[in-house]
Amino acid sequence: MTKSLLCIGLLSLTALTGCESVGDSLNQMAGLGVVSQEQSTFDNETIIKVTPNFLFESQSDWGANNVKLGARWKSSQPDNIIIDLVYDSSSSSGSSYAQINSLEINLNNTKHSFTTNSATSFDNSGYNSVSKTIYTKSQNAVVIPKGLLEKMVSADSCLIRINTNKGYQDSNFLIERSGGGAPTALLSIKEFLLEVNSEIKVE
Repeated sequence: MTKSLLCIGLLSLTALTGCESVGDSLNQMAGLGVVSQEQSTFDNETIIKVTPNFLFESQSDWGANNVKLGARWKSSQPDNIIIDLVYDSSSSSGSSYAQINSLEINLNNTKHSFTTNSATSFDNSGYNSVSKTIYTKSQNAVVIPKGLLEKMVSADSCLIRINTNKGYQDSNFLIERSGGGAPTALLSIKEFLLEVNSEIKVE
């Protein structure tokens, strides 16, 4: 599968500046790994979410995998986490959309598997006259125990595999920054869990 063009651009800018904080700012500007909280006006439910951020197969990898990872927590289901999986591509790649089927987690050599419960949603940017392509997005989600996600961020080893109808992509979840210094999904998930646990203490 092709690497994300957006990621390559972000990583290149980070490398030129040689500053991790610039990479962090670029990610925030691009809406990657942004943690937010909202209150439902219907039932007063608290929802904390983090937008999907990049995953990498190895520490030295500059190009991220196509699938990004984010998360959502709801106060009505405090022991569960919704893991959002987003596959980014383009019409010019020859692989515009992907059906996201499942998430496998190898945590300290113990395997866990979670299957998506609904159909993958598809979206696109419309034609981009500058890049002369259409950027596409496929999105689905799985539900995992909150305790498992907390173990993942502090594990000695944590590999994840995202299965699609195009094949699979493996990532080392414990990589905090890419070879170019850009922050990954791990740092975003850590910030997300801090917000969730802070909210649970308040409740």
